[in-house]
Amino acid sequence: MLPATLQFLIVMIASAMNDRLQRKLDYVEEERRILGNRSMPSPVGEDSFTAHQRRRLAEAGKLLRPEERPSAAARQAGDDSGVVSPVGREEIR
Repeated sequence: MLPATLQFLIVMIASAMNDRLQRKLDYVEEERRILGNRSMPSPVGEDSFTAHQRRRLAEAGKLLRPEERPSAAARQAGDDSGVVSPVGREEIR
């Protein structure tokens, strides 16, 4: 059996990771709800969220750290992961 201090550290790290993933999941679920309620998809590069939808996403995103929030460039590119690849989409096969 591991010493109590090591067990405590492992539990604290696991708890922090769980909290971080839960915040990200909450944001993605809210984004999915908003996108699922939209009647028509918007053209690429055009943001057609209503003020209420933007507010809901902002409230869900407040709990995320700045580096965890999806970037504007990723949203415009249609990338769901929030990470923009340095490689152009034409080069990815």
